[in-house]
Amino acid sequence: MILKNINGILKTDIKFCFIIGYNQVLSQKEFNLSNFSTVRSVIISLFKPELLEIASAVPAKDPKTRLQELLQGEGFTPPAYRVSQTLGQAHRREFIVECEIPERGLLTHGRGSSRKAAEQKAATLGIEKLLKEKSKDD
Repeated sequence: MILKNINGILKTDIKFCFIIGYNQVLSQKEFNLSNFSTVRSVIISLFKPELLEIASAVPAKDPKTRLQELLQGEGFTPPAYRVSQTLGQAHRREFIVECEIPERGLLTHGRGSSRKAAEQKAATLGIEKLLKEKSKDD
């Protein structure tokens, strides 16, 4: 569906022009990083329906898989998981697992009623830390 704004300019035309202009700025390395948040908010507002559609179409992956894919995308090895503690009696066992990402110097801990649940929580924290670091670098 193509929508028109108040001035009669097609929304798809605005998106196309914005992408072309944005790519030219980036390719010419004239992009001012202080304007990144403004550009980001404009992109999100222009592409919100498409972004939501993509996000809903992507099958959900567990945190361990997402973390591994994120690291591999950056050329890093997969994280190492290790049970650091086992607490409680056999019928109410609780596990504390470490997730180590040596190339990034990150170590997170997850706690759960199974080793797998603890690993997933540690991976979730690893993803959060990596994304925070990435946002600082941007």
